[in-house]
Amino acid sequence: MTPRPSLRLVLDLTAACLLVASLAYWWLGNTAHELFGTGLFLLMFAHNGFNRRWYGRLGRTGREPRGKVTIALNLTLMVTMIALLITSIVVSRVVFGFLPLDAGVTSRQLHLLAAYWEVLLVGLHIGLNWQIVINIARSRFDMVRPSSRWRALAWVAVLCITGTGLHSAYAMDLGAKLLNQTTLEMWDFNTATPRFFLNWFSILGMCAVMGHQGAKLLRRSPVHAKG
Repeated sequence: MTPRPSLRLVLDLTAACLLVASLAYWWLGNTAHELFGTGLFLLMFAHNGFNRRWYGRLGRTGREPRGKVTIALNLTLMVTMIALLITSIVVSRVVFGFLPLDAGVTSRQLHLLAAYWEVLLVGLHIGLNWQIVINIARSRFDMVRPSSRWRALAWVAVLCITGTGLHSAYAMDLGAKLLNQTTLEMWDFNTATPRFFLNWFSILGMCAVMGHQGAKLLRRSPVHAKG
């Protein structure tokens, strides 16, 4: 049985939180890291199961720009998640430690690389589908269309999230991480644990804003209007 949209939204939010939490390996320790990662994959499998009808609509979805971007993003996200899953199994010392696999340096580097790209792709995925979140909230809480004042406040929030996300990306040396380059960024969890999570959630939020604004532009494109 498919759960209600609000429950599915909570599960998806939990998955995003687990993804960010899993980045704090040196704070969690290996065992908690692997358990969090296992929970993340279970929720991702559930997410794909709940949205299985999307795969059956692929032929119709890709006829306009937004559909093509959605397909490309979702497939890239899936490939990255599969890479993250495979490398997770290879480097595991607890959950899959019974398997006779040799976890070399390359496997660990690919695991990290997939995780960093996953944050960006998940953020874009959330933003591209943000209208669904809005519709669920309106239905659940009987919300009306926002006034001009609330829209202005929303734009202030968008600018703040984007600015904080850009600063956090610099603080976390995100560019080097995404290119699998050596970075000197080493986070001190003894003094700034909350800041670590704020940085990564800011980056996630920034990507969500980019995805949402990109979806708006695609809906306004001439090709989409003709469709």
